Amino acid sequence: MDSKIFVNFVVRTDEAIRLECRRGSNLAVKEIFCVKEKFYFFYAMNRNKDTNTVSLREITAEEYAARKAELISCRPQADTREWTQDGNFYALKTFHFGTWKRNMPAQDCLFITEDNPVKELADSVVAEVAHRREAEETIDKEAKAEYARRCGGLAHRLGISFVNVLRIGPEKGKLLSFKNSYQRALIKAQALSLKEQRKLYDLLNNGRKARKEALDLLDVQFADADASLLDLSELIQNLWNNLSAYSEESVKQAIRNGSEMDYATRQEVFEKLSHNSRELKREALARLGVEVEVIEFKRYPIMRIRRSLAATLGIDVD
Repeated sequence: MDSKIFVNFVVRTDEAIRLECRRGSNLAVKEIFCVKEKFYFFYAMNRNKDTNTVSLREITAEEYAARKAELISCRPQADTREWTQDGNFYALKTFHFGTWKRNMPAQDCLFITEDNPVKELADSVVAEVAHRREAEETIDKEAKAEYARRCGGLAHRLGISFVNVLRIGPEKGKLLSFKNSYQRALIKAQALSLKEQRKLYDLLNNGRKARKEALDLLDVQFADADASLLDLSELIQNLWNNLSAYSEESVKQAIRNGSEMDYATRQEVFEKLSHNSRELKREALARLGVEVEVIEFKRYPIMRIRRSLAATLGIDVD
C-alpha cells in the first residue's frame, strides 16, 4: 500500500507567476507565489513518459525576488505571454489575488517557518491521516487477534496445525476436508515408489506452483490457501526419512556390488566416478545398482564409494 499522504492545497495568494514549458507529452513547470505578503514559495513539476516529480519549497523574500526576475526575463518581449523556442512551447502567466491549487505528497514539501498557512494546512492533513491510519491499525490488530483466537480454538479441537488453520481459515468444513485428505495423503505417499517419493519431495520444496502440484497429485484439499504457506512438515519429514534411508543403504550396496566386480570393470567405474562429468558419475552409480533418480545427486556421498573402490584397486585417494 502507498504510504504517501497527499495534501489538496487551496491557498489564497497575493501574487503568483508560473512558467510552463511543453514539448510533446513532456511538461515542466516553475511557479512562485506569495501568501499574506510575507510567506514565499517555489513550486516545481517535471512530467515525462517515465517520471512525474513535484516539489514545494518555502523560500526567502530575497530568493523570491530573484526567481521572479528570472522567470520574467525568459520572455522574448515584455508583453509576450506565449512563445515557441527550439521546439518547446512556453507560457508565462501572472496572477494577482488568486488561488493556488495543487494536490501533492506532503513529503515533497519543505517549510522554513512555523506559522505560515501553507504549512499549517499540510500539517493538519498529515495529522488527520496519521490519526485515521492509527485507528485503522488498532482495529486491524484487534481483528487479527480475534481471528488468531478463533483459529487457535479450532486447531486444538480438530487436531490440526495452528498454521494450517490460519491459512485455510476458521471454517470447520474446509478444515475437516483438509485434515482427512492430508491424512490419506500421508498414507498414499508412503506407498509410492522411491522414485515417485523423490519427485514429491522435490516439488514440496520448490516454491508455490510446484508445491501445489504435489498436493494435487496427493489429492489434498486445502481450499484457497497458499500452498507455499501451509505446514506440511510431517509429509516432508516422512519422505525425507525414506529417501535418506535409501541413500544410506544404497551406498553400502554400491560398495558391495563394486567389490564383486572384476578388476577391469571396477577400474572403469572408479574412473567414471572420478570424472568431472555428472553424466559419467550417474552412469557409474547406475552400474553399481544405485537408483540415480531417487538420490539427491549433489549431496550423495560418492567419495565413500570411490574410496572403497580405490582400496580394492590399490589406489591411494586423498
